[in-house]
Amino acid sequence: MGHRSDGVTQNPNRQRPRRPRLGWGPIAVLVGDIGEHISTAFIAGHLWGDNDGFSTSMLQPMIFYNLPNAWNIHYNNMITYSWDSDSDDAWTVPLGLAVGKMFALKGGHGIEFFAGPYYNVVRPDGAADWTIKWGISWLLP
Repeated sequence: MGHRSDGVTQNPNRQRPRRPRLGWGPIAVLVGDIGEHISTAFIAGHLWGDNDGFSTSMLQPMIFYNLPNAWNIHYNNMITYSWDSDSDDAWTVPLGLAVGKMFALKGGHGIEFFAGPYYNVVRPDGAADWTIKWGISWLLP
């Protein structure tokens, strides 16, 4: 059994699913712009688990290339290291790009829709080769 820091438990042996796990720990965030069209951010942190005591470090580099008409192409995914796993199964490293579209709402708010494929170039045994990541983000003024 391996795990991801978002609380989803991998289950390669088709055993009964485990409950999502909660974790606490320090997180640091850096945000910046490189020129007119490129936005960047970086999140790093470590989580310790509740009942079963998992220990996971995470890095989340983000780079957005902003296109006309509020479109963007970006990398925004989490690289994780599980300190509880065997060294061969500790890393998860996704590589891929997503496309997003932002829409302006009243009061300075916005909403973004995005989707894209990511290939896990390094992954624990039993983890997926590919992931389709999609989402909706509410942007605050």
